[in-house]
Amino acid sequence: MIYRFLKRRLSHRISLLRSRKIYREGLLSTNPCGNLRPIKGKTEEREAFTDVEVELLKAGCKNIKDQAVLSFFLTTGCRVSEVVGINKKDIDFQNRCVKVCGKGDKERYVYFTPVTAMYLKSYLETRDDDLDALFVSKFKRRMTKSGFEAKLREIGDQVGVKNVFPHRFRHTFATNMIHNGMPIQEVAILMGHSRIDTTQVYAHTSQDRVKI
Repeated sequence: MIYRFLKRRLSHRISLLRSRKIYREGLLSTNPCGNLRPIKGKTEEREAFTDVEVELLKAGCKNIKDQAVLSFFLTTGCRVSEVVGINKKDIDFQNRCVKVCGKGDKERYVYFTPVTAMYLKSYLETRDDDLDALFVSKFKRRMTKSGFEAKLREIGDQVGVKNVFPHRFRHTFATNMIHNGMPIQEVAILMGHSRIDTTQVYAHTSQDRVKI
């Protein structure tokens, strides 16, 4: 994290030195830094979880809360900020959907599977608090972004799955939906994207996923 920050900072400084401003006042006839090349950061490809990794993560759940959290992220495609804001009363178990508030305060419905519904109901039955939040921490507070990140990372650590973070589940959701034949326009609606090309970034299907 610190290394990437320093690379961006240094690249910005080089860009300033390469600009004409350094010699615009006539003090220099040429820019001595004009041939400096900017530092390019590593482009990280957004990879979905493989089917094997998903099964490992399911096996890494230690309790019903772990199962509910993991299943909810896998089957709804929600942003972690959206999950943080969900209350118990927002869940429509009959239609297996929930209204979430996304970027720009845009509301949309997301849907979950019968298995996710089962885990949510079982988890809520274990609750002995009167908080509105759908998911609460062990300290009886609404789970935060960092709380979800830590929980999912912990599940991954249990079974040796690396790079487990909330947004990767969102990418996996989009990839799975398109892999299963859902039109990308419908996936964009479920994910709350206003532009199709934004969805295409997530909907990467690797060669390994099409092997029989």
